[in-house]
Amino acid sequence: MRRRHGERAVTVQIGAVLLLAIVFTALALYQVNAVPAENQAVEIDHNRQVTNELQDVRNAIGTAGFGGSSRSASVTLGTSYPTRTFLTNPPDPTGRLETTDPGPVTITDSGGTEYAYETRFLAYEPDYNEYRDAPRTVIEHSLLYNQFDEANVSVGSQQLVGNERISLVLLDGNVSETSGRATSVSVESLDEPRTKELEAGSVLTLPTERKAIWESELENTEGVTIQETTADDEVKIELERAYTLEIARVGVGEGAGSSDDFDIGNEKQTSTGPSNSSRLDLTWREATVAGNRQSISGSEATVTGGPSETVSLTAGVEGYESLQGGQVDFAISDPNNVIDETTFGPTTTSFEDGNATVSMTIDSEASSEEEAKVFASSGDGTAVGTISVTVPDINFDATNTVSTGNGNSGIEFELENTGDEPVTLTGIAIDSVEPANPTRVNDNTGGREILFTSDGEVVGEVDTGNFNTTGIRVDGSTNTLDRTSPFEPGQTVTGRIGPFRPDNFYAITDMSGQTVNMTIEYETASGTTGQQQITLEIDAPSIDSVEITASGTGNDRYDITAAVSDPNGDLSRVEFEMLDTTATVVDSSVDDRIGDGTAEASLKATGKDIDSEYTIRQTVFDTAGNSKTVTRTVSSGQ
Repeated sequence: MRRRHGERAVTVQIGAVLLLAIVFTALALYQVNAVPAENQAVEIDHNRQVTNELQDVRNAIGTAGFGGSSRSASVTLGTSYPTRTFLTNPPDPTGRLETTDPGPVTITDSGGTEYAYETRFLAYEPDYNEYRDAPRTVIEHSLLYNQFDEANVSVGSQQLVGNERISLVLLDGNVSETSGRATSVSVESLDEPRTKELEAGSVLTLPTERKAIWESELENTEGVTIQETTADDEVKIELERAYTLEIARVGVGEGAGSSDDFDIGNEKQTSTGPSNSSRLDLTWREATVAGNRQSISGSEATVTGGPSETVSLTAGVEGYESLQGGQVDFAISDPNNVIDETTFGPTTTSFEDGNATVSMTIDSEASSEEEAKVFASSGDGTAVGTISVTVPDINFDATNTVSTGNGNSGIEFELENTGDEPVTLTGIAIDSVEPANPTRVNDNTGGREILFTSDGEVVGEVDTGNFNTTGIRVDGSTNTLDRTSPFEPGQTVTGRIGPFRPDNFYAITDMSGQTVNMTIEYETASGTTGQQQITLEIDAPSIDSVEITASGTGNDRYDITAAVSDPNGDLSRVEFEMLDTTATVVDSSVDDRIGDGTAEASLKATGKDIDSEYTIRQTVFDTAGNSKTVTRTVSSGQ
């Protein structure tokens, strides 16, 4: 029966409607599921950024208070979502930065004299659409921490209680800003900082929003204890030994002013050199990385170090090489978590013989080219140091692996340090041997089971030294190397392991044709440790290079030249195969005249065998039947 033209038109319209329905359904699903997830990621990234910016504010408060100068820092209160053409976003997130109501501070010395003041906290609270569990972040007595519903998480360590000093900055003024943009926080010194010697038995009573965070922060701090109190909004810190109290007042926002009642102790003498009002030209004088000195100078300097290495930076004041006293504040900007923050310190110290030093350890997971900034400030002077991470290139290449010894029960190989760092081999684990699966390595004559040598010198060894021992287990457990010596870049050592045995104490395993998986552990000169897995194919020939050239017209033809080798010098043949995209062999060839280490073949595809690309497979065999295969992919006509 003939279909009418009108019926065909209806079919097309129905198809178009169905297609539009599918498109709108996909967009709706993306709007409901993907857009909120992507926006939440934006909000989480913003929250990390704000946390870093609030660290700058925290540092500015301390620097302004004890340095007698004004500081400012920027806080990005909100963020924006990426523009979406066919989809919609909720309103961009905002945030609120505000000071809290004043809380009482009481300092009671050992004689019972009380000094009463007030302080405020600075708090940031975001208004996100998706990151609904975002914390409220608070700067409280130099401690920056995140308040979650069920937990408190500090961002960096507290700077209130040090080894010899208690550094307390009282905050005054009003800040109340809600915005989606960045806002500037200006911090100014209100009164000259003061100092007082506090004996054991003195008590500091400080306001707090989360008492538990201070109990956690000071739990392992020697010299102080937290007194029990029924109030949840205060913490009582009792001194168990003498401390020097350094106390200052700073203002933020509006309504801050000096106080005639701020008279505790004496005015703090910040320096025996330049006065507090003058500019201190801070300069970097020295850096050490993993105990090795790096030459630095000037107010901006860069030092390089590797993961787990300790870095020390020393700053001084230009023209005051014998400066005594004078506070120096150290801070860090580290968005990539380059520095293990638990090792950074001191954050506040004084010049001694013209120098002030801060130390830190580069995180063990830091990556090459990541950086962190270290800031030293005193008075109006600032020095900036950049910690740049360089991960050493450590690599070993094993070649010429053969079976040796009685019944081929041992193996010998060459191991080259192809990296750019000298290392010491510290341990070795034999993970597996396949397919024979021996269980141990044991020289029952009392010889060494593992030996690395170079030019006759021992680079590392394992000697169980006992005729009746079970020897070294083939189970992935690490065996410590003795008599170690440096393994330099470009150096090649000879490794010998054996004899391999099954559970039978006197039996041996023929290692020819076996695959050994092992892990080598090392330590660099700077103390960085690591490991590398090595696979040894015993007595296996190898294909060292392959050259493929397209030739001919009207078909796909390829001329192949392979360079082959064998550690035992018993090469047999090379088999060449040409496979199409369905893994069907369309042509093959064998070259058994390879005494000079070169194998050649010509392979082609014609007619119905022509395809868009091919896999060229080369397999080299030795006379014992050991083999090695490599493949290359080529496109049609190339």
